[in-house]
Amino acid sequence: MIATPIATPSEDPDGGNRALVFIRDVTERRSRELQLLQAEKMSSIGVLAAGVAHEINNPMTSVAGYAEALQRRFREDPSLAGDQRLLDFPNYLEIIVREVYRCKGIIDSLQSFSRKSDGVFGRVDLNVIMGEVLELVRHQGRDKNITLRENLSVSLPLVQGDASALRQVFLNLILNALQAIDEAGTVIIETAVDGSWIVARVIDSGAGIAPEMLDQIWTPFFTTKTVGQGQGLGLAVTYDIVEKHQGTITVRSKVGEGTEFVVKLPKCQDK
Repeated sequence: MIATPIATPSEDPDGGNRALVFIRDVTERRSRELQLLQAEKMSSIGVLAAGVAHEINNPMTSVAGYAEALQRRFREDPSLAGDQRLLDFPNYLEIIVREVYRCKGIIDSLQSFSRKSDGVFGRVDLNVIMGEVLELVRHQGRDKNITLRENLSVSLPLVQGDASALRQVFLNLILNALQAIDEAGTVIIETAVDGSWIVARVIDSGAGIAPEMLDQIWTPFFTTKTVGQGQGLGLAVTYDIVEKHQGTITVRSKVGEGTEFVVKLPKCQDK
């Protein structure tokens, strides 16, 4: 709003004070600025993540290679397997190889997030997206004694979408669910088919959202989190991405009982 005073004309000295007021709705412009800010932020994080993932991947490959070489030596040389001093070694090596490949899976998920979105829509498996997100956030659940429960539909049809953008959607929702729980609790991630829609649910047993705040959670910079936990951008960006995918996102919540976010996306039409 811009208000400019207008001088009283000389021919009407008793006309009183007047002003010219311009009022402009900047909601759309502010929304675009928000998206640019978030895109720049995610781009910076992506560059950092790609560098870290690359540097960790190389030593992990060496560890896996040498551990597998020792496993082959045990298989090929029976005398080693019969040595009482080495009885536990095959089990140790199996654990090393398994955990290294689990780390490599997490690194691959991190690299998927680091790739810039080109805005091109393709056929996307939401179960794969969920798996990549869960690899990155699972440790947060363990740290807070939160159980992450997956109920993913088998043979889920594909959706038409931008994989990078959809990763961001479900990363935002699952992180919000984890942050909504102060102590031990449960976060449930579900996928299902409902007619022509693919439905994804993120359900938490957290504190819930007060009814008077439910209509405001999609507003940019509105947040119920404590200072330092968030800027109130995640759900606004999430809503925008889901709309661009011609989908819907709804929320149900009850104070003290938790919150449920439901994302519906149109499934790919069979050719």
